[in-house]
Amino acid sequence: MWRNPTGINRFPERTFIDKIPSLTTGVLRIRFGLAKEGYVNIQVYDLTGRCVETIVNKRMGRGYYNITRSFYSHPDGVYFVKMRVGEISRMEKIIRLR
Repeated sequence: MWRNPTGINRFPERTFIDKIPSLTTGVLRIRFGLAKEGYVNIQVYDLTGRCVETIVNKRMGRGYYNITRSFYSHPDGVYFVKMRVGEISRMEKIIRLR
């Protein structure tokens, strides 16, 4: 994971989570921004509702973030990425294909 300011503005004016691609062959990319310091929790669940991976679970400072995570160790199938960034919560479905 790395922190990377984009554009001219070093800090986002509002907290956001970009939509993540719904298909992956082995790499999961998540981009979000925090307008102020806040708690970030990003977890991946399988179809049975079991948490298969916790990607982030900590307080983070304001700024833009890009997370790239290897997904190669997970078998093909449908997964759900549950993201809580500051006051925003979102769940997205992803499909892992080889």
